[in-house]
Amino acid sequence: MWSTPTSSTLNGHNRLKTSQHPSDDHELAARQREKRAPKHQNAFAFKHNPKSRKTERIMSMPIHGLCEKCRKQIEWRKKYRKYKPLTQPGSCIYCHQKTVTSAYHASCDPCAKERDICAKCCLAKEIVASEQELLAEHEKKEREFENTLEGMRERDRRAYLRKLEKEKEAITSGESVDSAEGNAYESYDEDDEGMQ
Repeated sequence: MWSTPTSSTLNGHNRLKTSQHPSDDHELAARQREKRAPKHQNAFAFKHNPKSRKTERIMSMPIHGLCEKCRKQIEWRKKYRKYKPLTQPGSCIYCHQKTVTSAYHASCDPCAKERDICAKCCLAKEIVASEQELLAEHEKKEREFENTLEGMRERDRRAYLRKLEKEKEAITSGESVDSAEGNAYESYDEDDEGMQ
């Protein structure tokens, strides 16, 4: 005949349930999850469109006011298409105004420059100049160099260019710059005055 469960078996069953810990259920679920097949299988791998307007706009956005570590993080996000630009300005953690226009920045540019900190991590680290700033600085130096050359006489200009060329050769060959300074630029004005 049919046997009815006794109180001892019910109590034994209840004891098993009460002795189980919630973390045991979590571990069991994790093990089952590892063994299962994926719910949805990708038919093909994701491939970004490098020529899209959005990608070109993101890649052309300047990276400025950041330390080396934060700059590399932003470059990685742009490279692997994880960068999400801001749709509207964010609020600065210092002035509490909606002036943060760059994504992933915590402070606005004026506050970061005033405190001499990285705009993303807000730590007082050395700020890396952006490509645009470096390019502008290089162009400024080029203009100054051309202006100094224009103000010189032909003889002085050629002597100055020879000196620069020797310094470059000394640097590339591994010699010290001091040895190149022995052939330093000299003006021949004193010699010219003595001849007259």
